[in-house]
Amino acid sequence: MKKIRILIVLLYACCQLAFANDCDKYISQFYNDVYKKSPYTQAALDWGQINYKNAEEVFQLARKNFLNHVNKVAESETLPTFKNTVEKLDYLANELDRAFTTISHLNATMGNKIWEELEKNANLDFIDAYNQYYSNLKLARKLKIISKQKLTLEQEFLVDTYLEGFSELGFGKDKSSARKLVRISEELSDLEIDFAINQKYELASRYITFQTDELEGLPESLINNLKAKAADYKIEGFAMNAAGEEHARILKYAHNRNTRYRVHEHLMGLGRSGYHSNQEVIRSILRLRHRQANILGHKNYSELFFDYLTMTEKLPKAIEIVTETKKLMEEVSSRDLEKLQKFAEARDGLDKLEPWDIGYYTELYRKEVIGLSSEEVASYFEFKTTVKKMFELYGKVYNLEFTPLDVPVYHPDVLVFLCRDKKLDKDLGLYYLDPFSRMGKERGAWSISLRAGQNHRFSKDKPHVVNVLNIPKNPVGKTLLDIEDVEVQLHESGHAVNDFLSQLHSGTLAGTQSVIDVVEIPSMMMEYFMRDPRGIKMLSAHHETGEPMSDDMIEKVLESRRFMGLYGSAWSTGSLQRIANRAYLDLMVHQENPKNIQSLKRYEDRVFGRKQGSHEEILISNFGHLFTGGGYASGYFTYLSGLHYGAHLYEWLFPKNEPLNLERWEIFRKEFLAKGGLFSTQEDYIKFRGEALPDYKNFLRVMGYIP
Repeated sequence: MKKIRILIVLLYACCQLAFANDCDKYISQFYNDVYKKSPYTQAALDWGQINYKNAEEVFQLARKNFLNHVNKVAESETLPTFKNTVEKLDYLANELDRAFTTISHLNATMGNKIWEELEKNANLDFIDAYNQYYSNLKLARKLKIISKQKLTLEQEFLVDTYLEGFSELGFGKDKSSARKLVRISEELSDLEIDFAINQKYELASRYITFQTDELEGLPESLINNLKAKAADYKIEGFAMNAAGEEHARILKYAHNRNTRYRVHEHLMGLGRSGYHSNQEVIRSILRLRHRQANILGHKNYSELFFDYLTMTEKLPKAIEIVTETKKLMEEVSSRDLEKLQKFAEARDGLDKLEPWDIGYYTELYRKEVIGLSSEEVASYFEFKTTVKKMFELYGKVYNLEFTPLDVPVYHPDVLVFLCRDKKLDKDLGLYYLDPFSRMGKERGAWSISLRAGQNHRFSKDKPHVVNVLNIPKNPVGKTLLDIEDVEVQLHESGHAVNDFLSQLHSGTLAGTQSVIDVVEIPSMMMEYFMRDPRGIKMLSAHHETGEPMSDDMIEKVLESRRFMGLYGSAWSTGSLQRIANRAYLDLMVHQENPKNIQSLKRYEDRVFGRKQGSHEEILISNFGHLFTGGGYASGYFTYLSGLHYGAHLYEWLFPKNEPLNLERWEIFRKEFLAKGGLFSTQEDYIKFRGEALPDYKNFLRVMGYIP
């Protein structure tokens, strides 16, 4: 997920707002021009109409309306109730989030200096608005009164969610502490924007070039991609930056060892020096988080963070799971590494595998020993066909239908689909898919609600969800996907479907707006389709014949995925051990007193017991999940716990040697996905599944790594 709760979504489609009188003539006309009524009842945003000026003006209008209502409610003499206080407050908060996220999303996907400046300025006003809100003690007292009234379960959750925000800014503390917490939240938010901007420019502005002879072994589609990237920089030849995923493919395919070394060293240097270095930004964020935790009565930020989790058995249990899982993965990987070293030595006389060799020799081993190359596998996953197959899968398990729409988009690569429930004959929302890497686009993959689903007297909105990927595009032919690309696509689509299937009234709790140790579970579960022969059969289709993979080939795919599958290679997004390492580093750094961290690189080496001069991947300098405000600081371990829950769910929904259990998928939809943020505790999970989780090693068993 790109954002959690805050930063929800777009500009509003209806002109019939309760606060329409606040709109000046220009803004009212903007609403009419940009949002157009459509046959499927929900308006698609006319991205071509949005510019820096009107995006900022609509954001400021939303901010003004939100704060006006906060002050009006706080000063009212009327007895506060959910209906006269919280319902409209929640609606206007969602409007503010939408307006800000329009700016944030365009900067993340189409960014330039003007959008960056606009996001930074809007971000300060956005945080200031929430700080004014959460510092309003009169309003906090009214919410306390409401919390004791008779409420529905959803209303109770919503009021509690807002009261948590007041606690984070010192409600119940002395005025001096509260003021300090407000300043810290403002500074943190600004620094997190700085981190994202620095990272984007660092990844895009630094590039390396190649001669033709350095590209031997690379697939033609990747060579075409590198040529197109050089053209983006207005240079001849071939070029690579780290904004997309080209580097992982070069490390996998390039015969030239020096080419691989140059790519690895290029990645090692990102974010560590120069104008766009994030070293001081990271240290400042860590200092402020530590100080925030101390003011709120905790020894460190990790302890503070775990106060707000409801699915996990607190910090010691998370540390145990991450530490033990990491250890187990290392034991499995060491056996594979030993095989790989012997293979490289016998084949090429290589007496020591370096990090830039791992991906290459893993690919050779899979091709020459197992008998299957990644290119052969990719030939069964052409991009457009894979999207169609993914939609067919959701049609089977949820009765969903995705119909292409010809509506305005913010980039020509973006695809838009109307998501409908076929059984209920009901529109569920819009699905935007932004699949390919490009200049100005942030690295990674994420799902974001451009508009959260709402259903109350102020709004009947359906969600608009964007899945953002960074697949290297073949500019002159079909784009074929590595199996890891398919896995990522399934993961992000799991978030989108979670949003579409929400049955809540409030956008603040709908769909993926749940606690962080729940939100990754449905998406991590979807990844298991690419580790199951039945799932691969369902989603594969040869790009020329349309035939699915044969059973023999699928067995080789699974064998090749298991070999070095935990370790992956340096910079490999498909490496489970990389997830474990990141989760471990995250928990360690947020328990550390920042005064003890003088050098981030030396600190990381100390955490992992690395020798000086080690060429192991540096994680912290580009660890966007931790430092871009998405809510994963001290919570990255949820990807591991999500794998754990996901395996347990997948075995239940798709029993071994049986077809998809559609009755159970319907239960999963109604009892888990539909409940959004109301599904939040281990007790909820046990009640839903009828049993507790097996031990944390289970997901490795399901993947076939251990017996």
